[in-house]
Amino acid sequence: MSVILSNLEQVNSTTYVDLLGVLLGLERLPGELSPAFLNRIYQSLQGSRGHEYVGLLNEINLQLGLSLETSVSISGNQPSDVTVTPAGVHLHNETEDLTIPLLTMDINDLWQWKMISDLVNSINQTATFQAQLPGEDGLALQLIRQKNVLTVVDYPLEGQYFLLGQTGILLGTERFNVSVPSYTLGQDGKLRFVQPLPPGARMTYQYRVWPYQLVASPVGVLGLMEPDLAAIAVADNGRLAYQVREYVQDIMRTDRSYWGK
Repeated sequence: MSVILSNLEQVNSTTYVDLLGVLLGLERLPGELSPAFLNRIYQSLQGSRGHEYVGLLNEINLQLGLSLETSVSISGNQPSDVTVTPAGVHLHNETEDLTIPLLTMDINDLWQWKMISDLVNSINQTATFQAQLPGEDGLALQLIRQKNVLTVVDYPLEGQYFLLGQTGILLGTERFNVSVPSYTLGQDGKLRFVQPLPPGARMTYQYRVWPYQLVASPVGVLGLMEPDLAAIAVADNGRLAYQVREYVQDIMRTDRSYWGK
């Protein structure tokens, strides 16, 4: 005889993976299988989970089982700098220097976030930049703070000849922790010294990723301590944006220490 059970509620059983998650401040999501949960645990060990912007962004995505995604591909006929802040997407090269805002302010001082596809259209109207949207569209708020000029700190050097792990090296940004002999360095990452380096030598340098792919988060994060918040917080009439007023009032209701004499 067979018995058919229906309307069963799906629940998670406790395993060693769950115990490991407890130690790292993570809980299994409803219906999440152990391999997927273990992968999320591994991800929690690979980046910051502090209170700074990157840590907060990582923590939100970890707790919700989300991940960052490629959003916009930017290219052009010459190496360029790309920076994304709440103020907009800033594009710079020898020909152009411009900022494409992420939002507009309506007549009620209310933020209206643009769609990412709108940013792509604006980029494609420039003289030297092209953009594509290979992923899904969404609000520009989802674009995280980022830039395509990155810094490598204390890269260990031992010997005389090196091939750095990146191309697009920005010549002149290299710094060493000890005195080094004469050398040649190319944008392709090839580094050659005229003689072997002393023990313990390390190098800090910058490189540019180009073409560049903007990264977006399924959950947009914006804090009141953003360095560029002032660029979008005040309307042309001098009034604070509606959302900023709401945020500040909520903080003042929650934390009375903000009330000064």
